[in-house]
Amino acid sequence: KKLLLAFALALLVPWTTRAQDCTQTVPYTEGFEGVTGTTFSTAGSLPACWNGFTNGTGTGYVPHVVTGAANYSYQHSGINSLVMTSGSGASYGNTKIVMLPPMSVALNQLQLSFWMCTESSSYGTLIVGYVTSDDTTTFTEIQSYTASSASMHSGNGLQTTAGVEVELNLASVPSNATRLAFKWYHNSTYYTCCIDDVVISYPPTCPKVDSLTVSPTSNSAEVAWVSASNATSWVIVVSDATGVVDSSIVMTNPATVYNLTPNTAYDVTVRAICGDEDWSLPRSTTFRTARSAVA
Repeated sequence: KKLLLAFALALLVPWTTRAQDCTQTVPYTEGFEGVTGTTFSTAGSLPACWNGFTNGTGTGYVPHVVTGAANYSYQHSGINSLVMTSGSGASYGNTKIVMLPPMSVALNQLQLSFWMCTESSSYGTLIVGYVTSDDTTTFTEIQSYTASSASMHSGNGLQTTAGVEVELNLASVPSNATRLAFKWYHNSTYYTCCIDDVVISYPPTCPKVDSLTVSPTSNSAEVAWVSASNATSWVIVVSDATGVVDSSIVMTNPATVYNLTPNTAYDVTVRAICGDEDWSLPRSTTFRTARSAVA
């Protein structure tokens, strides 16, 4: 009798068990490398506990993992990424929604980062939101990103210098929300958006700087940024193809780096210092110095 009772109870909880199995601990990362990818228009799969939806009729345009250097495929790292294709035709559907697994803590305690790249620099909007169930009508927008704010595909396949990294603090999300979602919308012909290297984590005590810009001359460069923390000093590292050419701690923003070579490509990295052992992660960009003036 005890065995029969235990068996009967087990039959009553399959959906509860499934939901518990899908809840993810933080930090959570997904690079889509553990899923067999297909082409952008061939039906495929998503990672475990991810759900994809389309309002189109074509099964090949349900959001899925795309692989390699096939058409409309972009990866920031590895060989796979998430692809969403929307358009005006009935087969495409103009709206795609991808729901991530629920997190073990409320979203308003966390931050989201990912890389995105679009097929077009003009068409399509990616919306980050949250859902409260598997019902797509519960999708609520947090932040939107137009194609013009992303980086257009410069080709297909691995493109470590293409795309843009999106970082979003989720403090404004209601305290009962634990599940993020992406929505890709476009309503003319068809265009794709690829997403890679998704990370959900606790916000750092010393956030990265934002809006890093460089204004170069032939032998110097003014570096400016927006500090999202109470940092009062920053580390600036400038490198060329041979290695580091300048590394310094500065107390001003903007700051100028001198003794650079004309018409030379450089990388610059800035890290905020919020305490003796509390430095931000780096923020980087590239620039080229101007040519020397002709006498």
